[in-house]
Amino acid sequence: MKKTYSFLVIALLLTAMVACKKDKDEDNNPNDELVSTWELESTATSWVPQTFYEPGNGNLLIFKVDSYTSIYKNQIVQQGSYTSAPDNTVEDNTCMTNLKDIYTRSITFVYDSPGSPYKRFYYVADNKLYLISGCNANDAHAESVYRRVNPSDMN
Repeated sequence: MKKTYSFLVIALLLTAMVACKKDKDEDNNPNDELVSTWELESTATSWVPQTFYEPGNGNLLIFKVDSYTSIYKNQIVQQGSYTSAPDNTVEDNTCMTNLKDIYTRSITFVYDSPGSPYKRFYYVADNKLYLISGCNANDAHAESVYRRVNPSDMN
């Protein structure tokens, strides 16, 4: 009887521990996938063909939980706050089609200079950050791809 009672108590405790454990997805901040150091891998615009950048090129985009820093050739060129949100207006904003299922979020960059705030659409896949902005028909669109500098830190 003692063995049965002990078994039931252990089973009950294990069940309580599993049932009371927070779901990992509940704690996810939507910015979590952005928080990292990203290095520029390639750029393209509707006027300039795709340009590729070697690792160690000094062009970084660093996201913290609520701030970012943009570095060009190892010099800080922009920093400020940002917000990230679900956004299904990528096709309206870029004047391009077949993007709404890929670029499902936008980042609004806020900084102290003309043109602030600035919105870009993004997605993250395979340790790469894909950004797109601008209307192809009006002011040329711009696409950038960044690679995560330390993907092993994300595990």
